[in-house]
Amino acid sequence: MNLALLKNKNLSLLVFGQLVSQIGSGMQNFAFSLYVLRLTGSASQFASVLAVGMIPKLILGPICGVFADWFDRKKIIVYLDLISGLLIGGLYLISLNSSLSMLHIYTTVVLLSIISALFNPAISTAIPSVVDKDDLLAANSLNSLIMTIGFMTYPMLAGILFGKYGLSIVLLINSLSFLLSALSEMFIDLKSPSNKTRRFSIVGFREDFSAGLTFILKHRLLRKILILVFIANSFLNPSFTVGVIYVANLIIKVSDFQLGVLQTMMIIGSMAGSFLAGYVSKRIKLPKIVYCALFMIGLIICFIAINSSEFYINIFNNSLVPYITLTTFALLVACIGTITNIGMSTMLQKETPLDMMGRVVSVRDTISMCAIPLGQMLFGIMLDRVAGYIPLLLSGTIIVFAAIIFNYSINKDNRKETVLMENKSILNIE
Repeated sequence: MNLALLKNKNLSLLVFGQLVSQIGSGMQNFAFSLYVLRLTGSASQFASVLAVGMIPKLILGPICGVFADWFDRKKIIVYLDLISGLLIGGLYLISLNSSLSMLHIYTTVVLLSIISALFNPAISTAIPSVVDKDDLLAANSLNSLIMTIGFMTYPMLAGILFGKYGLSIVLLINSLSFLLSALSEMFIDLKSPSNKTRRFSIVGFREDFSAGLTFILKHRLLRKILILVFIANSFLNPSFTVGVIYVANLIIKVSDFQLGVLQTMMIIGSMAGSFLAGYVSKRIKLPKIVYCALFMIGLIICFIAINSSEFYINIFNNSLVPYITLTTFALLVACIGTITNIGMSTMLQKETPLDMMGRVVSVRDTISMCAIPLGQMLFGIMLDRVAGYIPLLLSGTIIVFAAIIFNYSINKDNRKETVLMENKSILNIE
């Protein structure tokens, strides 16, 4: 990992701002979940808060990508972080005088989701705007590592603060985190898209929205990347958020402490993947990295399925060995999965012009948001009807085949390009 990139003022300020706001937002979401469950005692009410938060992003996501390509991205991310900080600050003041109702929670979640739909396409273009193309993978690896550290930090902080002081202190910290993030972003120099800032018009919006979709549909590699994003979020993500947790709890029957260790090892695996991504990329081309990583992930998930079968578990007198093998496999997938995510993100950034980045990123994010709940729902339905190892085996097999098809199509495109170059060379000679 190239830590020297932190000398880049713009990248350092960007990563610092994202880290601060991620910790604050993560603490708030964690505290919201505990608060709603205490307030209502209803799991369905809590689930409804999560669902309400996703709806604006799904509806507005592709649309907001156009705005990220139209307007000054620095102003977008600074102003929206300021608005988020003031919004949460207002909720904090309300919480000082009275208990927050479900209406307060729903309203806040919807408004933050709308802000996020506008913010995400703009912030996702920031790294390609502040580093050279040759440094993209190293910058993405560094960003992934720091965000993982934030992800590891906020549940503990939120649990301690919420348990001792209640929801208000968490809201105050999140409000300050957004304001601090906005302050750091004010000093970032972002490259503007090549096209000039445009005035809003229905005709212009429709033209640019269509241009973004056309660009994606005509770009063969981008299409392949987005298909892999859909498959990874439909099958890889649910394998762990639903499948592995189900297996650990109900099949291997681990203790709460063992489950905590399992999840900690997955975070360690993600951090290791962030370190290894840059090292691997110096020796293997990005498409080959993505293929090899996905292929290995698919195989490991198949091994996890075998590890979850009654045949394997009954070999041993207790659950210790199945638990150790499950934890080892989970760590490996977390590590390799992080490398895959960094590789796919870097390919997408390298293949997309800066003035198209907002639209392409918003389409990717919308695909992810649609695929994850669909995959989780499918997993849940299957786990209620078949043995626990079957959904995992199916997911692993699909990921392996997706990797093989991706590699075959990349090689096919490379052969076509080689033939085309040779034909051009012959024509020039003649």
